[in-house]
Amino acid sequence: MRAGLVLGGWGKAVPLSDPICGPQATFHYRTLRSDEEGTVLDDSWVRSKPMELIIGKKFKLPVWETIVCTMREGEIAQFCCDVKHVVLYPLVAKSLRNIAAGKDPLEGQRHCCGIAQMHEHNSLGHADLDALQQNPQPLVFDIEMLKDPWAMTDEEKAKAVPVIHQEGNRLYREGRQITPLLLNYCQCKLAAQEYYEVLDHCSSILNKYDGEHRALGRQDNVKAYFKRGKAHA
Repeated sequence: MRAGLVLGGWGKAVPLSDPICGPQATFHYRTLRSDEEGTVLDDSWVRSKPMELIIGKKFKLPVWETIVCTMREGEIAQFCCDVKHVVLYPLVAKSLRNIAAGKDPLEGQRHCCGIAQMHEHNSLGHADLDALQQNPQPLVFDIEMLKDPWAMTDEEKAKAVPVIHQEGNRLYREGRQITPLLLNYCQCKLAAQEYYEVLDHCSSILNKYDGEHRALGRQDNVKAYFKRGKAHA
């Protein structure tokens, strides 16, 4: 893996310990082929929604964890990764595209390991990802590390308000205001070590409210699963 710095960061590197949530990195990414044209495969800047990655949770693309743990807030860098590090990118990209479209991130995937799915050569539903799956090649990632809300200055928080407000209005129109409120409540109960409350409310999210969203083809609530798992632990 080769790295090239585009813009130096000014903040701290990703924290490696968090007693409740685990270390988390928030970043924008652009994925390019290593061809002469530098063909863009995916671009989170275009989607206007950054990637949120919890470190150490067996993400299918470990090279991203390696990358972001070397970066600081505000840093922009480009990484050229060998085939062996990005062989599962087509599967990851499909899941991320599903999430961006409001679909189940695992839609169309069988319950087997990523390598087995790769060898089956089933269509991923995207011609560019099918081509990359059948002919793996090195990839280039442009990464911009962002600040989590707790690390933002007052000015940065003020700039973020309109974006968050717009997202909140969209979720409200879709009738999805209950789940975020319950998840925030569960986070507080986790901090207070009141685990039975967390188990009860996370289960209600997954069984009742999110059941309605799955019926509409939307993604499952990963945060509810994660918080319930923390409570069980």
